[in-house]
Amino acid sequence: MGQQCPHAYVGGLLITLITFNFQLCCSSRNLNHASSKHRNSVVSEDSLARCQTYLGWDIMRPFSAILTADPGTFSGVSEAHFILANLVNRTDKAADETVCGLLSSGILLGETVLVVTTGIGPSAAAMCTLEVLTECGAWIQDAVYFGTSGWSPQPGGLVNPPNCTAANWKKSKITRTGDVCISPFCVNWTCKQSTWVKQSAGAPNQCMRPAETAGPVNTSLFGECMFYKDNILGNVAFADSLIEVSKSASGTRNFPSRPAAVSTHEELYWSRVAQGVGRADDMPKLNKHAAPRVWDYTQCMEVDGQLFFNGSPWELKARDYAAETLNAALKHMAAVELKVRGSSSASQKEHMLGGGLASWKQAKLNLPLGEVHEEQTTLEDLSKKAVTADSMIAVSAMEGVGVSEAFMRYHALSTTLSPIPFTHIRTLSNWMLQPIQQVSPGVWEASEEVPDDFVNGYAYAISTGSSTILSLFQARCLAREGTNGANGTGCSFEIVSEALSSLIMEKRLKTSNA
Repeated sequence: MGQQCPHAYVGGLLITLITFNFQLCCSSRNLNHASSKHRNSVVSEDSLARCQTYLGWDIMRPFSAILTADPGTFSGVSEAHFILANLVNRTDKAADETVCGLLSSGILLGETVLVVTTGIGPSAAAMCTLEVLTECGAWIQDAVYFGTSGWSPQPGGLVNPPNCTAANWKKSKITRTGDVCISPFCVNWTCKQSTWVKQSAGAPNQCMRPAETAGPVNTSLFGECMFYKDNILGNVAFADSLIEVSKSASGTRNFPSRPAAVSTHEELYWSRVAQGVGRADDMPKLNKHAAPRVWDYTQCMEVDGQLFFNGSPWELKARDYAAETLNAALKHMAAVELKVRGSSSASQKEHMLGGGLASWKQAKLNLPLGEVHEEQTTLEDLSKKAVTADSMIAVSAMEGVGVSEAFMRYHALSTTLSPIPFTHIRTLSNWMLQPIQQVSPGVWEASEEVPDDFVNGYAYAISTGSSTILSLFQARCLAREGTNGANGTGCSFEIVSEALSSLIMEKRLKTSNA
């Protein structure tokens, strides 16, 4: 088969990665881009000229793309704020020459990158992403889409019908402001056929599962709603590299400290949640100095819709869709992996591996699937077990489905030479559930609300997501320089969350006084 990369424990997965004889290695591809020579050899002079004309600078080698949503429309500050702050030799494309909100390029920790803000919403995200891929896709070696989001308060939410007599309480596994979800998968929450009667049956009881006639799996009604098939092995391997770096000692140290204002808001939220579910004497321990938790694609998923919703029934459906998509992804991943093993064509293997990323020979997945027997060690076996909404965290956002569809369409073109490894990074700026209380046996209604903090929480979420991305580029930088410490020349970065909070407040005051 070829040389074996080291074992890596990432995101709850113990993975042995195997490469084939066409010079593909997981770690070198993720950190050092060893396959850049391959991409350079297959892209044409036409694609080089096209991309150089689009960007306005000479391209020497393949580069990474960092995409975010908001150019400053929501808060007055771009979600790419800290990425741009650490970018040197920055060049911006003229606003009237692109459909994107902002398109910048420069050097990030010694590496050429393209930084894109697509604009808010799935349509803007899709149009911008497809423009960038059409013009420069042949030269993009990997891409990440980052943004803030609203989350489930814990895996499994707070209530899960039909078990409505007591709340779900996982105080050691709660989600906190700044937490990070890394997943290449996403699903469209608004892909549903239903009626008001079905959706509101049982109201105002919040321990209910809204009924529907059809959901995201029905492509004949809605088109593509569950995004997991495209370049699945390449995308998962790239997500793993981010997860591994983010969970490493250096990645954890890089996370900015939790601001006092964020801790105060968290304490208020969780005290009211605990009070509502009757666990006031069993509050989660909110360590003010704890780093954000990094959740992986077996635990969380972006669930998109242009509705800033709040409430257990809708949050439950979001977890339903996430679980359904993850189950489908696991089965598809197993099928593709089998095809890779069975293929005799090196070029076909490389394409299925996602532009040069390694495949699994064997994996033990520590998934929330109940008991996993020792003999069930293959991905094929594990994919037969079902993930449920009781174990998932739903991450509410908007743009992921648009970006994913753009990548899917681009990869399907006959002119696309190699798929681009891609994943989403979403950070918690707020929760999609307000406190609830049991007013009678099995009946849960809204309790005392806690206003969302779209200043300090939003700023901290931007900070931790930026740190996740910058830690990956720092690891690559240190690998190039052969430096073991975090003080390699040109490999350091700075993030100050409180400064961003002040800037957001200042921008909002100016807007309100205008």
